[in-house]
Amino acid sequence: GLREVRTEWVAFLDSDVVPAPGWLAALHGAACEAPDRFVVGAIDYAVSGGYWGLCLWATEFSGVHPYLPDGEVQGGASANMLIRTADVRRAGAFDEAFAAGEDSLLAARLRDAGLRNWLCAAARGAHVNISGLRHCLAHLAWLGRWSARFRRRVPLRGSVAARLWPL
Repeated sequence: GLREVRTEWVAFLDSDVVPAPGWLAALHGAACEAPDRFVVGAIDYAVSGGYWGLCLWATEFSGVHPYLPDGEVQGGASANMLIRTADVRRAGAFDEAFAAGEDSLLAARLRDAGLRNWLCAAARGAHVNISGLRHCLAHLAWLGRWSARFRRRVPLRGSVAARLWPL
């Protein structure tokens, strides 16, 4: 899709995230405030998923919760992003070798290109959480494996631990 887009901006929203009214306008407004930034929106939840669904949401999206203040962030996995198309192309777009963490890798590449990663809490998307301990543990294990692979390639917080087998 990125090869075909002809717009100045490209927005990304995961398929299990429902945008709030005004979502795109809030992202665009924050992005236009400074030419050296790309914007991630906050991830709230649409369905709690019970205790285990909320635990998974709290873990997976801790860096982009809706109660956090607007400002520069170091994370990148948000399921909710707006980036200038030229910046995405210059940074190398998404690495299709990753089933998860590809947005974090793109964010790291964009930061390496000199852009700032900006959180806009008003640009909310609501995640549909799935209930159950079994789902929570399976999803965390899956994310953990991909996170370790990603951190072996990109020096972020946790990268040292990902290179040590037991961790």
